[in-house]
Amino acid sequence: MKFSLTLPRSFRTGTVVVAVLAATGWALRPLAEPIREELRSAEPAPRLGSLSDALGQGMNVLGGLRAMLADFIYLKACLDWEDTRLDQTIAGLRLATAVDPSSLYFWLNGASMMALDMSNWRVDAEGGAYKVPKARQRQIDREQAALGLAFLEEARRFHPRAPTIYEKMAFIHHIRLRPAAEDEAGANAELLRAAELYHLASTQPGAPFYDVRLQASLLKEAGHFREAYDALVKIYPTLPKAPDDPGYARRPIKNPPPSENEVMAAQAGDVFGRIRDLEKQLGIAPGQGFQP
Repeated sequence: MKFSLTLPRSFRTGTVVVAVLAATGWALRPLAEPIREELRSAEPAPRLGSLSDALGQGMNVLGGLRAMLADFIYLKACLDWEDTRLDQTIAGLRLATAVDPSSLYFWLNGASMMALDMSNWRVDAEGGAYKVPKARQRQIDREQAALGLAFLEEARRFHPRAPTIYEKMAFIHHIRLRPAAEDEAGANAELLRAAELYHLASTQPGAPFYDVRLQASLLKEAGHFREAYDALVKIYPTLPKAPDDPGYARRPIKNPPPSENEVMAAQAGDVFGRIRDLEKQLGIAPGQGFQP
């Protein structure tokens, strides 16, 4: 199974690709040897971490071509991804982010490839899900998740306030590491770590409203009903509301008022319903709970 992938817009523009192709003959030459060394040392895949030091003065020749060259390198990594070439894909992703670390897109999609797709490749290479023992599959999942998370930690150096990085980390803990846990306690710990990461995402500038909803859902799934309740109660008064949402009359006055899209994204009515459901589970008597 492969996760969906959308190529950057510049890949749909033939003139850009042609221009980058023309540049790579001289631009890539100073960068080739560091990558070759990385591939030689790969056991079983290139080491993670920034390549900037290894690339050294070779970066200086790129100038204004860095973004276009990084797009081209990323495209090559995508072609390797299509062919399930693990080492080459990782090397390409690392080089693309070293050449242009400002592209958050490269980091996020690269982490998904490492943590999600490549686990499946390795299991398939060892005989497939029906032949590879479950313990071995879980080991592979943990190893690949560690690579993806390390890649995202590197991304945080360049994008320390990006909520999407924390969201992607949370997704990996929830979707990949929780099923790969050794026991129920380990699985629960992964749920709580994912919830913590969604909370961190929610505190970043421009974070979407759903981060707190996801945090609360995972806390509830882990049996931490009070923490889930407190998170939703805290966020509810700040949510954009429709006229029929509870607490609309006491909403924060905003100029201009929230847009229809903001109201839809906030889903205040759904959040309020979750609050009431959690009150029942917590044994909070009707009329004694949250009053918006």
